[in-house]
Amino acid sequence: MSPALASQLKGIPVIGQLVDILQFTDGEAEGGSITDGSDVSSISRLEENGFEKIVIGFTQNDELQADAGAFMVSYAENPYTMQFEIGGARGFSAQEQFAAIKESPYVKDVYPLMTLDDSLIRFIIEFTRPVDYEVMEMKDPASIVLYVKEGEQAVETTTYSLRTQSYPYGEAIGHLEERLMDADPSRMLKDAEGMYFIEVQQFDTEEEAVQKRNELAVQMDDVTLFVEERRGVEAPVNDPAQTEKTNEGDAGQSEAELEAPAFFQSPLKKTARRMMAISSS
Repeated sequence: MSPALASQLKGIPVIGQLVDILQFTDGEAEGGSITDGSDVSSISRLEENGFEKIVIGFTQNDELQADAGAFMVSYAENPYTMQFEIGGARGFSAQEQFAAIKESPYVKDVYPLMTLDDSLIRFIIEFTRPVDYEVMEMKDPASIVLYVKEGEQAVETTTYSLRTQSYPYGEAIGHLEERLMDADPSRMLKDAEGMYFIEVQQFDTEEEAVQKRNELAVQMDDVTLFVEERRGVEAPVNDPAQTEKTNEGDAGQSEAELEAPAFFQSPLKKTARRMMAISSS
C-alpha cells in the first residue's frame, strides 16, 4: 500500500478485526486459513470517503464465520480484472447480489468462473477503468474487503493475448483450463458475447505470443490457440469453438459429452490447482 493510500483509508470504518492488509507480488496475494463447508454468502458495496468499498462475507451452517478460508486474489490488465479464489467453500449464495455490485461506477461485470473442484469458489470483478486497490482480510466476522478508487498513475498499453476460442459456461471450459495448467494459464475470462475462454499468457509483442503459440501447438495440436491484440477496457473478441454434434450412433452419451469439443472427451492429465498449494502451506 502506498503511504498516500494508507492515509486516505484511515478514516473508513470496517466491521470485525483486521487480520492483514494483503501485499501483492506480481499482481497476486493470498490470505485466510484452511476451512471447509463455507458459503461465500454475501457481497455488498458502498461509497466511503471517495472509495468504493466491496465486502465479501462468509457463513457456515447459517452462522457468521469467524475466519476466512484460504484465498488468493489476483489483479490483471487488458481487461482490468480482480479474480478471487476461495478454498474450502461449497456454497456461493453471493451470486444473487452480483447485480447490485454492477451498479458501481468502477465495475463493468461480476461473474463466476467454472471450477471443477467442488471445494473452491472462483469469481471475477471486471473494472470499467484502471483502479488503485487495497484488499484487507478481516475476522470475527470473516470477510474480504476490497477498496478501489480511480487509478492515478495508470498507463494503458497494448498487449498480445495468447488465448483459446470461446465456449459456453460449463465443464468443457473447465477441462480445457486444467489441460492448459502446465502452460500456467493466467485467467479465464468472458468475451464480448458472454462466452468464456482461457487466456494462456499476455505478451508485449506479437512475435513473442506467436512463438509461445507454436511451442504449445506441438504439445496439443487439437486445441486452437490464437493471438489477440487488446488494449485497456476493450472487450475480448468472441470466437466460438466448433463442437461435436449428436448423431444416431451417439445413443448413451450425455448431452454434455455430445456438445463438448474433442479434447474434452480425451484423457486429461491430472494437475494440482494453485489453491491446493495455498491450503497446504
